[in-house]
Amino acid sequence: MKWYTHIATATMVAARLMPDQVALTAVGAILPDVVENLFMAPHRSLHELAVWLTVFALVPMGMGGIAIGSLHHLILDALTIHGITVFGKRVRWVLNTNNIFHNMSIITLHLLLLL
Repeated sequence: MKWYTHIATATMVAARLMPDQVALTAVGAILPDVVENLFMAPHRSLHELAVWLTVFALVPMGMGGIAIGSLHHLILDALTIHGITVFGKRVRWVLNTNNIFHNMSIITLHLLLLL
């Protein structure tokens, strides 16, 4: 999914479930890709590591929004044709990251589900 889809959908979830964490959730929504860029790693190569870091490091520090945003990012990436690797297995579905209709469909689905 595109960055705007990650930010929009994760902040929608946060606004509904934990409004005080919306800003941190927006940060978490793009964190997996930012970390990969910082380490110059191939795209989605560090996503599994991001799961463990967010769950074990950020949640206990009161930064649950970042953890929720990051996990939401991973779930959306798992819905794409490229998918993500979880415990050495490829998890993927049919959505295309570069398809504007797929991105807008995900955003619309979130809007409908969170009303």
